[in-house]
Amino acid sequence: ASTGGTAVSAPFSWQNEQWCPSYHSYNGCDNTQSPSQYSVSFSPAQVSESRSGVQLTMNRSATSSGAINTWGEETFSSPTTFTATITLQCNSQGQILNWPAFWTVGTVGNWPADGEIDILEGQRGHATWSYHYAGASGSNALQTGTPSGNWCGTHTYSASWQASSITIRW
Repeated sequence: ASTGGTAVSAPFSWQNEQWCPSYHSYNGCDNTQSPSQYSVSFSPAQVSESRSGVQLTMNRSATSSGAINTWGEETFSSPTTFTATITLQCNSQGQILNWPAFWTVGTVGNWPADGEIDILEGQRGHATWSYHYAGASGSNALQTGTPSGNWCGTHTYSASWQASSITIRW
């Protein structure tokens, strides 16, 4: 269940941008998603908005989660900064649960040529960042990192995208 805020419909406007309460970009604002390759369904019921922001939540049984995308609704170009305050749930060993992610993907060309910025991704229990792009051969090239520290709980994550650089801040 959402913590405060009003449930959204598709698409919705927040901070002068259009958003879809869904996950897969090729589905646009399709609200009936339950991707077979995931154990979690992405549900608009887990997305709400308020004056302070957009909240994405997961239900207690970890079967339904909020997700948003702007595919087909908005595009961004550099310079742009993407920022989110995210609460990561962890187990008793301090490993991040599920596979939370805050990322962007380009809209020009095909992946990886259009780029992907993984600002935060909880991979195999650890917080990571990465940037996918087309290398000189045209295949996927990757810059990635796993910062030390405990990222459990609530933190603010951002990526500042400039014409010739990306700066990720946690």
